[in-house]
Amino acid sequence: MNHPKSIYTVNAFAGSGKTYRALRWSLTEAMIHQRKTVMVFKSTKLIDQAHADAVAFAAENNWTLPINAIHSDLLHVRRSKISVGTMILQHLEDAQADQGELLMITEVAFLQLLHWPKRYQWTCICDEIPQVDPTIKKNLPENHHLLTQHMSFVPDGDKYCRVEIAAGSKPALTAIAENPSRDEVNTVLAPYAQRLIHPNYDSWVLNDQRQRLLNQQGDPKSRQLELFSLLLPSVFGTGAQREANGAKIVDAFDDVIIMGAGFDISLMSHIWYGLGVEFPPHAELTKGLRYSEHTCGHRLTIKYVFETDWSKNFAGATSEFNGVDTPNLDVLQQACIQVFGDDEFAFLANKDSAEDAKRCFGPQAEQLDNAPWGLNEYQHLHNVAILSALNPTPAHLGFLDHLCKEPERVRDALFHANVYQAVMRSSLRNLDATEPVCAVVPDRTVARALAGYFPGCRVDKMQLDLIETPAKRVGAPTKAEKKPNNQSSSESKKRKRWMDKQIKQVKLGKPVDQVKLREVERVCRPTNTTLIKLKQVLAAQTNVPPASAAPINSSSKRTSP
Repeated sequence: MNHPKSIYTVNAFAGSGKTYRALRWSLTEAMIHQRKTVMVFKSTKLIDQAHADAVAFAAENNWTLPINAIHSDLLHVRRSKISVGTMILQHLEDAQADQGELLMITEVAFLQLLHWPKRYQWTCICDEIPQVDPTIKKNLPENHHLLTQHMSFVPDGDKYCRVEIAAGSKPALTAIAENPSRDEVNTVLAPYAQRLIHPNYDSWVLNDQRQRLLNQQGDPKSRQLELFSLLLPSVFGTGAQREANGAKIVDAFDDVIIMGAGFDISLMSHIWYGLGVEFPPHAELTKGLRYSEHTCGHRLTIKYVFETDWSKNFAGATSEFNGVDTPNLDVLQQACIQVFGDDEFAFLANKDSAEDAKRCFGPQAEQLDNAPWGLNEYQHLHNVAILSALNPTPAHLGFLDHLCKEPERVRDALFHANVYQAVMRSSLRNLDATEPVCAVVPDRTVARALAGYFPGCRVDKMQLDLIETPAKRVGAPTKAEKKPNNQSSSESKKRKRWMDKQIKQVKLGKPVDQVKLREVERVCRPTNTTLIKLKQVLAAQTNVPPASAAPINSSSKRTSP
């Protein structure tokens, strides 16, 4: 596989000034060494924020150099009546080789470009870690043939088929992807076609889903086409070489730098490392950060409601709250009201529940963007609520299992990274702030993971009149999951031996394997005495109350550490 063998990283905590540092480094490099840099951002709002900062910094130093932003919300882009992608390509073609500059574009625009002219002249900095595992899913029981007739399916293991373009079908897929006539049916199909013709994605479908679709089997409502994709490292260049005017030209950026908190546990790091990519730290940018770990943990109190891991299914299920069967999402909302009262707070919610949350919370609540990275406009707030269920779907998780050996660890990293980013929109970003900060999160697992980012924080379980209903397992057990009684008994004994060993290790101050613990929690009954004892010992070490312990009184609006 052709791709860059080395990508620099800046493993930076939120609020540590990575964007601030990267902007100044890029502008300095442009002035002194005529370096051309493209910075890739998650949102147009972040581009506007960074562009204003860059222009101000250049003016302070009396520097004159091109600082350009191209995205769909800019007036001159809308008036041009050409696509953002076309405008970016025109800019790259017209760029002067011997002049340094800074260009800012969105991650969506960057990933949609099929090629990058004169890539070797540019350095690429990603302000956050790009998503490498996008999926597309739509119900297409009648019209799937408009796409599937152009697909070739190659078996890849028992469950998946790799999707390739059928012989002679690339022009047809390109026409659907570009959709010049603005056909409304092709508007629905275009994302599939764009993904398939893109050289920097590999894609798969589930075998059984493909068969139901092509053979018109089962309920028409279940005949979905779900396309799982993997972004390849070649998005930053193939490394291919060619001769031009006696010079050797390489299809690769001069440097690639990816910034983001928790890069070492990210999906990109996990999968691309297996593809042969190395990730050395960028020394110059890393040493300029404001801090390498959070020192504001003493200001933070984390409150959680449930023992069961939060998900959309569990959010929609009911538990007994104040003597009445109540949807768990409503319980979480009422818990936020109990903690925050009339105080202002920010909240993160799924799109389908955000409006209901706004009505429930009232004007003192401000909704966070679903991609909250880098935003500074909420620093005046000292309270944050997490309502979102951000876990991958079971099908998506199965695909992660197909790609890598530790899907549980990767899933946790995906969810917890979003929670961490949301909480860091608060005044925790401000190093000069001293006010206590409170975060309400759905469950114990999230609370523990979030606490891991903030040494010295406090974690409390909320005191509610709540009898939690355990989550129901989704789907019937497969034949492989149904085990003989003697095998189940053997595995039960193994789990007990493992838990007994962990109890001894925790008492000695050693960490417990969280991934294995979650596996055991899913299999064991909540009343399992050994599991309860392990949780109690672990809680005593981390100051988190165990499930069977008396809840901590949390009637106050905000608790100082």
